[in-house]
Amino acid sequence: MSRLPGPDHEFGGRIGPTPAESVPDAPPYPAPPEGAPNVLIVMLDDVGFGHPDLFGGPVRMPTLRHLSDRGLRYTNFHT
Repeated sequence: MSRLPGPDHEFGGRIGPTPAESVPDAPPYPAPPEGAPNVLIVMLDDVGFGHPDLFGGPVRMPTLRHLSDRGLRYTNFHT
């Protein structure tokens, strides 16, 4: 079930001539459903498949390696 885009929020604050005369009103932060998985999508531009070290390349990316060692690696894709 998709929750995007978020629901519209009617602005309940007030915009005054100065920040001191204004009243903020932010929409409530959306909470994930109970048991929802953590998903991280990494998009890199102009990086060859063999550049990062986690795919055998010369560029060390320890944080990306740490994340990929504990998740999924998509190794067959097209751009």
